[in-house]
Order: sequence, then structure tokens, then C-alpha cells
Amino acid sequence: MSAISALRGYRTQFLYSLHYILYSLSNDLVFRLEGEEDLDILGDNGQLLYAIQLKNLAKPITLSDVLSEQKTSFIKRFLDKYSDAIPILVSYGEISQELKNWEKHKDTISEKEKTTLKKYKITEDEWKLVKNKTQFTEINEEEIADEIEKLIKCNFPEVDPIPTIGFLLNWLQFIAEKQQPITTKDFYSKIQDFAKYLAERIAVHNQYGLILKPLHKVSTQNANQALLEREFYNATLTRYEHILLGLDVNREKYLETINDELKENNTIILKGASGQGKTVLLYGYVHNYVNDWLSYELNIQQDPIITQQSIQAVASISKKLEVPTVFLINVNPNSTDWLQIIKESAHLKHIRFLVAIRNEDWYRASAIGVEFEYKEIDLSLSKEEAEIIYTKLNERNKITHFTDFEQAWIQIGDGAPLLEFVYSITQGNSLHNKLKQQVQQLVKETHQDNNLQIEFLRIVSLSDSLGVKIDMSKLDSNIDYQFIIEKLENEYLVKKSLDRKYIQGLHLIRSQKLVEILFDEFINCKETYAYKCIPLIDEKDLYLFLLQMFHLEILKPNQFIADLNSKVHIKSWAVYASILKSFIWLGTKNYVESNRKVIDDCKTICGGAWTMFTDFMFGSNYDRNGILDILKVDDERREKINNINRRLLPNKNVFNLATEVINKLDFPEEVPLTTFGWKSFGEILFWLKNIPNQKEKLPLFEESKFEFAFQNLDSKSLSKLMLGMHSYSAELDVIRKKYVAIFIEQIKREYDVIHLSVDENEVNVHYIIDILKNVVERSTNDFIVGVLDVIRTALPDKKQFNSQGYGHRLQTLAIDLDSTHKTMPVQNMPLEEWVNINSLIIKLYEYQLRPEDWDDYKNQLNQWEVIINDKINEFNTSFEKLFKGSVNYMPVIPIMQNAFFEKSESMQILAKVSIPFR
Repeated sequence: MSAISALRGYRTQFLYSLHYILYSLSNDLVFRLEGEEDLDILGDNGQLLYAIQLKNLAKPITLSDVLSEQKTSFIKRFLDKYSDAIPILVSYGEISQELKNWEKHKDTISEKEKTTLKKYKITEDEWKLVKNKTQFTEINEEEIADEIEKLIKCNFPEVDPIPTIGFLLNWLQFIAEKQQPITTKDFYSKIQDFAKYLAERIAVHNQYGLILKPLHKVSTQNANQALLEREFYNATLTRYEHILLGLDVNREKYLETINDELKENNTIILKGASGQGKTVLLYGYVHNYVNDWLSYELNIQQDPIITQQSIQAVASISKKLEVPTVFLINVNPNSTDWLQIIKESAHLKHIRFLVAIRNEDWYRASAIGVEFEYKEIDLSLSKEEAEIIYTKLNERNKITHFTDFEQAWIQIGDGAPLLEFVYSITQGNSLHNKLKQQVQQLVKETHQDNNLQIEFLRIVSLSDSLGVKIDMSKLDSNIDYQFIIEKLENEYLVKKSLDRKYIQGLHLIRSQKLVEILFDEFINCKETYAYKCIPLIDEKDLYLFLLQMFHLEILKPNQFIADLNSKVHIKSWAVYASILKSFIWLGTKNYVESNRKVIDDCKTICGGAWTMFTDFMFGSNYDRNGILDILKVDDERREKINNINRRLLPNKNVFNLATEVINKLDFPEEVPLTTFGWKSFGEILFWLKNIPNQKEKLPLFEESKFEFAFQNLDSKSLSKLMLGMHSYSAELDVIRKKYVAIFIEQIKREYDVIHLSVDENEVNVHYIIDILKNVVERSTNDFIVGVLDVIRTALPDKKQFNSQGYGHRLQTLAIDLDSTHKTMPVQNMPLEEWVNINSLIIKLYEYQLRPEDWDDYKNQLNQWEVIINDKINEFNTSFEKLFKGSVNYMPVIPIMQNAFFEKSESMQILAKVSIPFR
């Protein structure tokens, strides 16, 4: 079957499924796509009633299309798997008269049919069953599409049916990939949600909701201008409406830079410290430079599929209108999901991305890898720019709190962020003092609810100051938190996330100042509230929270271990994994500090190559002596390197603290319920086997629970669970092997793999580079290595992993290099768990070598520039003398001596914005 035919069949399959479900809304049925057939219809008791096979062959359907010697043919599947149900063959075209005649001759068998039965080894009773039960239906694609539109208009008259149909077809494809059954009630609820989403957010309406906010539609016509002014100058919220009202001061230099770079780059990364005005600047750019484009603020959801579908829907509209579209993204603290979102769309010519991100989050993203082209712009507040802002604000409303700019600059302080600077000069008070007054007012109101307000404000502020959020579902239902949150929201002290699932501070700067106000070293200490935060923090954020608590020495490791099961109670595997992994990180940090003097000595001998000659690596077959032989290192230096490694403490010491945690911490009793929970459970299984401990054996869940996980997890999360099962016990490994086929099918769906074979020692992957998707991405080395890495994690007992891609080599001339062709032995594919620890050891060692502040960084950079400038001048002078008529080559001897020039080490990123938490 050709690629075009396959794509057509795939589309029409879901079109008919959507039609059938819409037609059956009044019946109490369950629908299952990609079950026994393309569409299975089940009763409310789970019994299979109808199994529908779709055909779109562009020719009449004959017996040979539904019956063959293979067990996978339609009739053979019916007889082997679901003979109690009714098989239905639906064709987008003609069905042969031979098949239609079954209805007239269902109880008789012709001589021709007897020959067929003998050929395919089917009994006469089986054949009569086939003819009696099989139903045939001919349909027309246009008619089906028209009827779907009418059904949606009839059942959901308030929505635009066309985009709703498109979104539902995509959703059905997603459901089919997950093989999730859906009831009539569930579908009715889902179509209403999707219809509302598409009508309000994808169509050109005034309100797009959670995911897309159309900035080109924002108006201040009915806005409360006084309220907006208070919001802006009180540094409580940043809205696009503030820009429309002209409350900001245009930062012309940065606006022009963004405009120039956006002409050459699809993605602009605007990075800077918190409170430097990144969001306001991008809002200002959209307002001043791209007001004839479509412009959206993109709020990335936890489910990246929904976010990506939103972008694609808008991109489609943008392309048809021939109007460019810009998406503005404010990156949430500690988030990296935005990288994949931009990667999927950055290649589209008519799409632009403007990204506002904190320095520390950008360096975290850079460490993971940015797989799209971008231009990076640094944002900071200089004295010159601050004076321009002061002058313009003074022209609007006379500043009476300072005699002139110099007084303001001296009093507020060099290095203050823009947010603090603007607040201070417009309000006549520092932001710190304003927040302190609000807190004091809350404290004066002494009744119990207000004590709880202060208590909750401490928890939210401490969490938000470290970039993590409070999960509202974890709040105590016996306390009226709704009232408390509303009160604190009205005071501009906390806010709910857009999806209303989390509680956060209004801004990182505000939360940090509230922490300064709300905590002291004696009565209200941070350690006490760190314990209170742990059960309330979103499980995906907890690991990072604990690392920062240990890094800042707010939590003491030994005391924390002693408090396990008393002050710290674990109910979920995700929380257990976060605690365990944080102590692996802490043990790694202790290991580095214990060996720092040894590594320093190695660095003195080997320079930046010290990592190649110290035996700290986990999961590596690295041959140090082989490298020494290749480099022809002399015996004296070789003995020094060997001596260093004899002094190096064993790397197993990394797990000393983690061993204590495992031995002390009780296992959660609940079965994981979420993808993150199952992934965490798999990670725990791996570490329980690889970290020395005396813990009793983990009780096993029922096999059906594991089967559920295999059927519902994405391939990467599932691979972590499978690795843990293989590592932990033979009993779990038996279950893993039993359901490997489910994992293989998931890989095939996610990565367009057309064939994946697994034998005793090898895995072979053959995949399509779909012309309808990003060809460049899927033909890259990183893409297929990533796929093989997921498979290697899930199948750790295999010895070699091979791959081959198809559809990307369209050149006339043959090219030897094919980045999709791989033959990778398992010893060259270390597990991510070991790679992360090895990388962390290097990062933690180098962390202390980083500049302490920007002045130190600037001084190092200036020294480097001076050295390079001197060398360039020396080069120019030497050649000038040579070309002026020197009789020999003496003038260029200084240049030749540069072969012995020892360059300075590469510049390290500032320590304050690169804390090694990953």
C-alpha cells in the first residue's frame, strides 16, 4: 500500500468512527478504537457487540480483501477472536456483488465456496456463521463528513463545527494510540469540552482561555484604568493592558535589537534576572512592532499535546490568511517543557516565538539541549537606562520622593532590578517596606483565620521563592482555604495558576522579599516551614525543592533522616523518589568535596582533561590505560595519575546517605495512579537494587496493576518502569517480559516505527521519516539515538541496538553517511542514571571555580580580552614588518612561538545563576 493510501485510510477510519459515535449518543455503549478491529462497540457490561473494519481501497471489495491464509485477515480474526460478536465491513466505495449475495445464500454453500473453504482450512459450520453474521455497508466520504457536521450542529448548536471536527479527529487518534475505551457519557462530555475550547480559543473569539490569549484582541475599552495603574506601579501583576495604556517606558535600545534579530531568527530568547522587565519588554515589542500580525500569549499546559494542537491550529489559520503569528512565552520557573513545544514548530516560516526566561532557567535549558535555532538577548538595567526611565516617569507624574535621579540611584542601590526601581520611585517607598506593612496588618488581626493566613503565606512564599508551587488538591479539606486564598489574593500576596490547580506567589522578587519579612532564625525558622511545605508541594517540583533546601543548608541531612516517618510521612512513590534522589545528589556533593584536593592535583597534571584520568565514572567501560598508551604518556606522569586514583575515595560513597534513607524510610502503601507516579516507582526499583541497603523486600502489586501501567504510560516513562522491574527482581522481570509487546507497539506509534524486532540479543528498529512531519528533526542523529536510548532502557538485557530510517534520502547522488543507520552495542549506551551522576560530579567540582558575582565575571572577561588583543596586535605588527621588506622571517618568530602559548581556561557561568541541581 502506498504512503498516500495509508494516510487516506487512517483519516477515513477516524472520520467514520466519529460519525458512528455521534449517531449513537443516545445509546449506552462503550467505544474502543484499534481494538479487535478499527472500531469495537461494547455493551455496558464490557461484552463485544460489533467489530467494525474500515476499508478505503479505491476499488470494489472482494473476498480476497477480507480472507487470506494469514490469521490477520478480517474473516480469520472474526473466527479466532470474537465469533460471538457481529463483524461489520464498512467500505468507502463499492462492495462486490459476490459478498452482498451472502445475505441471500447464508445457509447454503456453493461448490466454489467449498473450494475456498478447503484452501483456507475453514469448516462449513464456520463459513455459515461468517455469512449469517457479517454485515456490509457502503459509505461515501463526503456524505459522512456532511452528516457529522449536521450532527454536531444539531447536538451542539453553540459551536463552530468545522474546527471542532478537526480537533475531535485528532483526539480520536490519540485515544486510539492509548487504546482507551470511551463511554457515550464520557464522549458527550469531552465533545462539549473540545467544542467549547475550539469555539472560544481556536476560532477568532475575544476570549481564548487557558492556553492562548490573543494579544491582538486585547482592548482597554471597558477596563478600570485606575486599577490597572495600581497593579502596574505596585508591581503586583503584569498585563498587556498596561502597555496599551502607555504605563511602561519604552526601552528603545532593546526593542530595536529584538526587531532586528527577529528578521533573521524565528525564536528570540530574552533572558535576565527576575524583576528586570522581561515580560513588559516583550509586551511592548508586540504592541509597537507587530500590531499587524496575529499575536498570542502562550500558557504551556502540563499536557504538551493540548498546547501543541493549539499552536498548530493557530498556525493553520495564520498560513491561510498569509499573516505572520508571534507567540509570547513566559517560562515558568524550573520548567523545560517549552523546549519541546518550540522545537515542534520553530521550522515554520510564518511563526515566531518570543521567550522571556530567567537566567537560571535558561542555563538549565541549555544544559538539556536547545534543538532549534535562536538568538539570545541579555536584559539588565544600566544606570544610563535607569535615568531615562526616571526622566520619563517624572514627566508623567512629578516624582516628589527624591530630589533627582542621582539621589534615587544611590538610595535604591546599584544592581536593583527594574521592578524594585520603578516601584520605589513611583510609590515613595521600597517594595520591601510595602510588603512588610501588609504582613504587619495581617498579624494585627489576631483571630484564628488570620493566623492561618500568615501560616499559609509563609508556606507559599518559601515555596515560590525557590520556584515551586503548592498543589491545591493537597490542602487540608478541614480548613477553609478558599477564604484564606481569596483574602491573600485580594492583598496581591498570592495567586492561583491559570488552570486553578496550584497556588503561587505573584512574582519571584515579591516572594523572596516576603521570605525576608516572614522568617527569622528563632521563632519562625525556614526549616520548620520546609517540613510543612513538603506534603503540599506539587510532586514534580519536590525534588528541586529539597535540593535547594540542602544546598542552602536550611535542611540538615542527618536531622532530616532522623525525622523520616515522624515529621515526614510518605504516601506516594513520587515523593519517595524525590527524597531518595535528593540524597543521591547530596551524597554526590559530599563525595566531590571529600575528593576535591585529589581532583585539584589531577587537574594540575592533566588540565581540563582531568575527567579522563580519574576513576569516578559509574556504568562506564572507559579504558584509562588505553588512553594513556595512545597519548604516549611517560612513566613518571603515568605513575602520578595512578597515585591520584589510589588516593581517590571509592565512588560507592556517593550512596552512603541514600543507604540510610532507604533503611529508614517506610515504603508507600498505595499503588501509583499517574504516569509520573509509575515512572517514579520504576526509578525506586532501580535504586533499591543498585544502592546497598538492608530494607525488606518490596511487596508486589497485582499483575493487573502493571498491565494497566503498560497500557497507559508513554514510552519514555514506561522504559523507566521496565528498567526498574528488570533490575529489582526475577518475579517483576517475568511480568516485564510478558508485556514487552505493549511497549513495542507504543514505540511504533510514537516514533513512526514500521518494524521493530527483538531477538535474544539484538533489537532492530526501522522507522519512517514522515513527509508530513519535521523531516529534518527525524533524520538527525539525536532523534534516533534518543529512540534507541528509550528502548535500551526498557530492554536492558539486550546486547545491541540497530536502526535504519527511510524516506529522507531523496538525493540523486548516493551519500555514504546516513545518520539514521546505527549499530550500537549496549556497552556504548550507559544508562541515564549513571550518566547523570557522572555529569553531576563534574558540575559540582567545577561549581566552586565559577565567578562569585558579575564584577568577578567581568574582570575575568576583561583579562581574557586583554590577552587576546595583545596577541592580535603582535600578529599585525609582525606581518607589517615582514611585508615592509624584511630580508628574513625573523619578524614572524613571535607568532610561531604562540604554539607554546597556554590559553586560559574557558569562562565559567556565574555561580549564582547556575546552581547545579540537575
